[in-house]
Amino acid sequence: MIPRLPKVIVAIPAYNEAANLPSLLSALLSQARPNFILLGIWVVSDGSTDDTVAKAQSFGHPVKTFAGRTRRGKFYRFNQIAARFNADILIQIDADVLITSDLTLSRLVSRFQKPAPPDLVSAYHLALPPVTGVEKAAYFGFRVWDHARVSLGEKALRYYCEGGLRAFSARFIHQFRLPPFPTSEDSYSFYYAVTRGFKVAFAPGVRVYIKLPSTLADYVRQMTRFLSAPDLLARSFPESVLRRYEVITPWVKITSFFAVFIASPLIGLSYIYLQLIARINKLFYRPRAAWDISPSTKTVSL
Repeated sequence: MIPRLPKVIVAIPAYNEAANLPSLLSALLSQARPNFILLGIWVVSDGSTDDTVAKAQSFGHPVKTFAGRTRRGKFYRFNQIAARFNADILIQIDADVLITSDLTLSRLVSRFQKPAPPDLVSAYHLALPPVTGVEKAAYFGFRVWDHARVSLGEKALRYYCEGGLRAFSARFIHQFRLPPFPTSEDSYSFYYAVTRGFKVAFAPGVRVYIKLPSTLADYVRQMTRFLSAPDLLARSFPESVLRRYEVITPWVKITSFFAVFIASPLIGLSYIYLQLIARINKLFYRPRAAWDISPSTKTVSL
């Protein structure tokens, strides 16, 4: 049972996030707290070599900084957070995202204060408007993806479970750990939950913004990782379970593609070209526990 005023910890795994971290921390500290008690904001540095730790430490209480000396990857740092967690709700937010409402945290928490509360709640992840040519092609792909999942309604719950901003119940987080091998960590948390009887929910009114890659190298790096997700998840969950929730069929992809392509045919062709490069690159991809970083996605602003 979640208390009337649950105690909340916000955790930020961070690797070389000095550029965006101060603005994110300022946004988090300005959040309204009508329905929860904020115990702390944890910044967990994964062996950062820039000013991430110094930037975090400059804020003082309730921001608490954990400075890992070596780079171990987000999975390792998330598991450290889970092991230390001692509250009612854990809100995990990536350092390279943007929140624009001072009710973001409150709305996430409110999902746990309803009858039959969930154990995992995901925010609505949206892409910032594009600027460069590569960003425009990437944004085209995002619009196709978003069109597909929106068209499927509640059946598309799995596709909204993204890792930039999520909230977990204490019941869930005391059991859940990410594996010691590479996988798609946001999808892994979803499948872990549904295969163990936990309840998953989506909060469409809680919006978080991500920066799309602005260079070809970053796009290929990021997209190759996304394309590898199904193969990685197959190591951990039965094929029957994966098929049950993989409801974006080839037909849904095609209809969504043309719905977006009609309005932006030239950008659509650029997107196809970038996809071909990423799919060829996937043939040679060997995932690591510490993902390769896409630097052009790290400075986030409207």
